[in-house]
Amino acid sequence: MNSLQKQHDTMVPVEPIAGLVVREASPADLPVLAELWSAFEAWLNAIADPEPVERKAFDRFEELAFGETPLCRVLLAELDGEAVGYLVYYMGVWMDDLAPCLHVADLFVETARHGSGIGSAMMAEARKIGISQGAGRMMWTVWRQNSTAELFYRSLGAERFDEEVLMHLPLPR
Repeated sequence: MNSLQKQHDTMVPVEPIAGLVVREASPADLPVLAELWSAFEAWLNAIADPEPVERKAFDRFEELAFGETPLCRVLLAELDGEAVGYLVYYMGVWMDDLAPCLHVADLFVETARHGSGIGSAMMAEARKIGISQGAGRMMWTVWRQNSTAELFYRSLGAERFDEEVLMHLPLPR
């Protein structure tokens, strides 16, 4: 049995935040999602190895999230009506469990709001969605250079999974 085959729920409970709403995003939210995505890319570039951020690249996101056959879903966090973060997820399969698995593709909270509980609230909402879809677990990757994110996820009760290596093969578009 590997460490991912544990069958217990370890996510730390999340306290409610006054004025915070975490909801499913819609196509009308694309402008604010683009702003948040650009802020996230800039934040990552500040950590190490800056790469140019082409805002135009975000145009593909509309089809991915809201097209005829969406590949992902988006949660939008709003505090007192102001968008302050997002979480992108998709459902997949974890073959060790032979069960659905919720994959978090991206999570961002405005830097000024780090530590406020907004990221925890979005992860808690994703957890609820995963459970409602019959998922046995949530999974995501963390950029090795983003130690802040790793500490955040550990604070939720997440564990590092070093038993596998993430591989990728770029494909032509």
